[in-house]
Amino acid sequence: MLHRQGTDTFIIYEKYADEAAREAHFAMPYVSGFVARFGELLVAEPQIEFAEELAGFIR
Repeated sequence: MLHRQGTDTFIIYEKYADEAAREAHFAMPYVSGFVARFGELLVAEPQIEFAEELAGFIR
């Protein structure tokens, strides 16, 4: 999911089945290529945070 906070902050929320799936995603050429270009695409270094889902609900 992509969220916008204010005018210049974007939050990308991704959910993976497990850590192996997350690692596989970040190893993909299109992701590693995008990450390598952060310096030329973004005005500041991104903050990357990982979290563990504790509970959820379905509407």
